Amino acid sequence: MSRIGQPEPRTHIPSPETTRAHSTNNTQPTPRVERASDTNTFTNTNTNNNTATVDTPTRNGLTRSVSNQPAPSTAHLQHSIEQGTYAKRGRSGESVSELQQMLNRSGIQPPLEADGKFGPLTQQAVRDYQTQNNLRVDGIVGPETLGSLLGNQGPAGTNGPRPVARPDRTQPTVTPDANGTQGTNGTQGTNGTQGVQGDFTQGAGRVNSGFGATSADRTRQAEDILRANGQWPPENGRAYAIQIDQDAPPSSASHSDRRNFVRSYSGETAVFRAENGRLVEQQGPLRSASHAGQFSSSLSPDVTGDGRGDVANIRPGVYNYNTQTNYRGRFNPRSNAEFANSARDYNQDGVIDGREAEGRHQATAIQIHAGNSASPSSIGCQTLPPDDYNRFRQAIRGANTGNNNDFTYILVRRPNDQFGANPF
Repeated sequence: MSRIGQPEPRTHIPSPETTRAHSTNNTQPTPRVERASDTNTFTNTNTNNNTATVDTPTRNGLTRSVSNQPAPSTAHLQHSIEQGTYAKRGRSGESVSELQQMLNRSGIQPPLEADGKFGPLTQQAVRDYQTQNNLRVDGIVGPETLGSLLGNQGPAGTNGPRPVARPDRTQPTVTPDANGTQGTNGTQGTNGTQGVQGDFTQGAGRVNSGFGATSADRTRQAEDILRANGQWPPENGRAYAIQIDQDAPPSSASHSDRRNFVRSYSGETAVFRAENGRLVEQQGPLRSASHAGQFSSSLSPDVTGDGRGDVANIRPGVYNYNTQTNYRGRFNPRSNAEFANSARDYNQDGVIDGREAEGRHQATAIQIHAGNSASPSSIGCQTLPPDDYNRFRQAIRGANTGNNNDFTYILVRRPNDQFGANPF
């Protein structure tokens, strides 16, 4: 059974020695070259003007060069990260070229060729930089790493956009929501709290990817999510269920694509227990969905008066559920008041957008329960396939210790695998 939203498998990163050019002058390092091959030869020419040129004969006869020039603009990279598109393995373009030049100016060794392709050498350079500057080492450039790079560019780096201050790791970075408030607007436990934005989280309710491949990776991600959603430090002996779901396709997507999304388990849910101020994973990612399994339902209120029931969608946020299941084996919320800020799908297209996203509706009985084996079965509840749900239920029961009668459920969303970001 495959899991949705897994990061790319780790790729072997060649050591610098395997890609280092033979230099006629040992005092000048040769740039890392992403596309080095066994048939390429490299000639490094160093001159008194401190300009290194790397000639790379290729089949089409193209020659590339890298020069130590004054720092270029970082506009593309900054804009990309501000929009939530972080620089990571597999990306390419002007923003990556700017990143590579910034890494070179920071003094990373050996230097990179600014070819605009985020390959294994650029990833390793980012990791090296993060290690040297006491940042979280993940090989991804988000606001924190960018802020550090901007602060390390030196006087010549001031010819680009105005640098942002390097983040203080002891203080949270607050990300306002659309209404100008801190945290996730209107949801229980997050409104008015400080959201910490890092390279994995984008603030309250938003992350960049699914859960990591290892328990250690997932635990770090979960702790980032708690911090971003105002839940740090965690309460010892308490269970935390974290669901990372994907955004729905846009309303412009085909009916087939929207229907396939509604009928799929598009997310992952993992369970953690707080021990001595840290999180410990109790259950790895299970398939799950935070959306209804259908476009409309006669059991849902008809808020528009068009004769069709409008299914509910809860917003990303922090919610509390009873640890004891009801007679049907479902987890009930501690209070329906937690869902006073839900959205409803007015036009029954499987997407919350436009005025739907702006609507504020009271929802009730938003339970966590089993769905069908292959698809969700709900009109707004949080569902998992039956086998996954049984593991989830056992993990929740085993994770809570002491006198806790409830557990914390945190819903965050990430860009859709096929269509990208479409948050509400």
